[in-house]
Amino acid sequence: MMNKIVLFCGLVTTLLASAAELPANKFSRQIHYPESAQQQLLAVSLDEPVYAASTPGFNDLRLLDQTGAETPYLLQKIAERKTVTQHLPVSSKTQTLQKSGEEGIEIRLELDKKADTAETADGLTVVTNQRDFEYSLQIFGSDDARDWQLLVDNGLIYDYSRFMNFSSRDIALPANTFRHFRIIIAKPVQSRAGELMLLTQTREDGEALKRSEQIALHQRPLHIERIDFWHSKTEDLPETEQRFDYPISQFTVTQDTRQKTTLVDIEGNQLPLNGFKLTFDTANFSRQATLRVPSSRGTASSMRTIASTRLEALHFGELSLDNTTVSFPEQRQKNYRIVIEDLDNPPLTIKGITGIGPRYQLVFLSQPEHTYQLKYGAARADAPRYEVASIEALLRRGYQGTAASLDPAVVSERTDDRLMLPAFLNSRLFLGLMIGVMVIVLGWILFRVAGRIK
Repeated sequence: MMNKIVLFCGLVTTLLASAAELPANKFSRQIHYPESAQQQLLAVSLDEPVYAASTPGFNDLRLLDQTGAETPYLLQKIAERKTVTQHLPVSSKTQTLQKSGEEGIEIRLELDKKADTAETADGLTVVTNQRDFEYSLQIFGSDDARDWQLLVDNGLIYDYSRFMNFSSRDIALPANTFRHFRIIIAKPVQSRAGELMLLTQTREDGEALKRSEQIALHQRPLHIERIDFWHSKTEDLPETEQRFDYPISQFTVTQDTRQKTTLVDIEGNQLPLNGFKLTFDTANFSRQATLRVPSSRGTASSMRTIASTRLEALHFGELSLDNTTVSFPEQRQKNYRIVIEDLDNPPLTIKGITGIGPRYQLVFLSQPEHTYQLKYGAARADAPRYEVASIEALLRRGYQGTAASLDPAVVSERTDDRLMLPAFLNSRLFLGLMIGVMVIVLGWILFRVAGRIK
């Protein structure tokens, strides 16, 4: 009997080892790329079906040639080169400050004569600590401080922090080579209603005869600390992660009247995401929002918060400002929930949602007259360990991978058998059977030992 038990344990060990060697991938997709008589550096971009069916860490992805041999690959995010614009200061001096018209003021400035003449003024910043304002500026330029040319007719600086976090103190200038500038602010003093109202009531014989309401208007001038000119300089940055839009078609919106919140449940389909951009029918609002994802501990499941932000929009006349993106650390979740705090305000009307995130690609070296297919979709898999030093060396030297495409997915014929074995070996039933076998073996050993003692 002991020999049979040992044989059974050995068989189980063999099955475990064979199940762990290769992932039981459910899907297979042929890879198409331009034919060549030489080696090629190929790049296969992963798409939504791969994201939806692959493991969270992409451990199940396998690249096989026509003989079934594994081909090493490098998994990376698609990158792009970005050009950024920096504002470099240009020295200037304030020449005069005088009245303009009945209410306005005029400021004349000159670029520093010691400054590099090649540095032109591409814009200016009105530096002020004042809040809650909106002023319109006219800006003129001149070579000799006598003949003036209009550069900006209605340059707007504003601060709406009383309502939400929106402000701008920069004004861009058209291309010019002027060294003298004249800035006119037609109405540098604004009237603002006071926060307190004076109520007056006239009574006679206990009866109210007259009631008046008075609101004080405060005159508040614009206080300018200084005006800074700047020159724009563009710079090419190293390759950085490229962000892609993923349209979200499956989401539901419900109201929690007890908590006074709006719940937005989103089907993420395991897309690689680090943001959601929401579009609303509501024009003006400012609401706190949190993003939650499922969290499981043992048999208990709950939602954990991974990000919080304030969703804001302001649309009035020609003014159109939006801050409706929820950013978060990269996730590949099946479901997300955005909780918007409405308090006593009407719920927001959500028109659509767009996911934002990177896109992954497999980079590998193809051999002439070889065909390749991508396999994925296993429930469990160990991450492959490939040598990719040669691929990384080519990428560092600036070689770009040739784009390859994926055919529609085909379900593998042996999927069911290969998927059932690992699932069974990792199930509670198999664990119970193994415990039972061990109990029987231990009992049989104790029985034999007791017999020998007698």
